[in-house]
Amino acid sequence: ETRPTLFMGVPLMYNKIKENVLSNNALLIKIMISVSNILRKVGIDIRKKMFKKIHDFFGGKYFFGCSAGSLLSYDTNKFFDDVGLPIYNVYGMTETSGPVAMNYKNNNDYNSVGKILNINTVKIISENKNEIGEIWVKGSNVFKGYIGNKKVNCIENGYFDTGDMGYIKNDFLYVKGRKKNILIGDNGKNIAPEELIGKLLQYKEINDANVLMKNNRIYAIINTELKDNKVKEIIDKINIKLPKHKKISGYEITQRKIK
Repeated sequence: ETRPTLFMGVPLMYNKIKENVLSNNALLIKIMISVSNILRKVGIDIRKKMFKKIHDFFGGKYFFGCSAGSLLSYDTNKFFDDVGLPIYNVYGMTETSGPVAMNYKNNNDYNSVGKILNINTVKIISENKNEIGEIWVKGSNVFKGYIGNKKVNCIENGYFDTGDMGYIKNDFLYVKGRKKNILIGDNGKNIAPEELIGKLLQYKEINDANVLMKNNRIYAIINTELKDNKVKEIIDKINIKLPKHKKISGYEITQRKIK
C-alpha cells in the first residue's frame, strides 16, 4: 500500500477530487470547515481528525501537494487548505529547468503562482506600469537555446520570454494568461481569457468554455446541459466580482465540443 507524502498534479485532478468529496456531504463538510476555521483562530487545529476520511483517501501521510500547468482556482485551493491538505501553486517550464516561482508554507497566496525564487530575476515588460505585461526570466536555470536553432528569438540579454502575461506584487508572481491569447478591449486594456474560463469552469455543471471578443464585448461560449436562466445566474455571479472591462457581456450555450 502506497502512502505518499507529496502529491504533484494539475488543477483538473484536484478539482475532480474536490467534486467527489463534496458530491454526497457538501453541506456537512462546509459546516465542519466553518467550525474548524473558528477553532484555528484560537489556536486549536483538529483538521486531521475532523477530516480523517479525506486524509485517509490520500493515504494518511499527506504533507503537501503541488499544482502546475495552470493556476489552481482560489476556491479549490482554499478548500484543501481548510481540510488540512495544503496545495501550493508552482510556476515553471522546461526552458527554465523547473520552478521560477512557488508557494510554500507560510508564504501561500491562493491567487499567485508563487514567490519568485532567488535563483531567478523576473521582469515584466509593459507599456504601462499598472498593467499586466510579458513575463521575462533570467537566471542560471534558464536554458541557452534550442538544439539546432542558433538564433533563438525568445532570448534577449539573457532573459527568456516565457510567452506568459502577468505582474509582480510583493515578490509574488501573478500569471494572467498566454500572450498569444490576450484579448484587448476597446479601452485598450488587456484581458486574459484563461482567467474568465477558469471562473466558468469552477461550476461543475459547465463542461467546457471559451471566451472571445465579439463587437468589442467579451463573449462566452459555454458547453453545458443547463438551461439559459441558470447559465445567466452563473454569469451574473461571476460578473459581480469583476471590473467593468472584464465583465462577460454575452454568451451562447452549445453541446458541441469547444476547440
